[in-house]
Amino acid sequence: MKKIGILAFGLASSLTALTAHAAPGDFYAGAGYNLNTFASGPRIFGGYTILKDRWNLAGRPISLGVEATYLDIGTGWISTYVKDHEAGVFATAVGTMRIMDRLNVLARAGLGEARGELTDTYYGIGSTSTGAEPMVGVGATYTFAPNVGVRADLEHYSGRYQSADALTASVYASF
Repeated sequence: MKKIGILAFGLASSLTALTAHAAPGDFYAGAGYNLNTFASGPRIFGGYTILKDRWNLAGRPISLGVEATYLDIGTGWISTYVKDHEAGVFATAVGTMRIMDRLNVLARAGLGEARGELTDTYYGIGSTSTGAEPMVGVGATYTFAPNVGVRADLEHYSGRYQSADALTASVYASF
């Protein structure tokens, strides 16, 4: 758990240092709920757009940012008597491309510190493990008010005991 705290503190410190150069709308935060291969759980995230509209691909502006996410993948059953619970903090690089005025698509890749708890309910024994875990994903955002929007993400997490594909619906605000 110390590693999760250190990772979160380091990312928060980095984002705080960037505020001196931030334009309005470069920071964002949100919350949502994920449905995944085994279970479901909450998601909380926040990020900063480092390079806004820096590149163009076929006339569409591309931005690059960083994001910190807490994700609870939930508790799922691996077999009749064995259940798994995974949760963690992830740091990702996020590339965003504007498709229309209010619609963006995004791609992400990153690493996280996750904790997995494996429990055998028949014998009453369990195991807990933490470790660095990669994740990748794609998604889309739609801004329906000047600083408020919705987002859908499809992500793959390589968990300690199992991997999960998660579909997340979120609401976010930029500031």
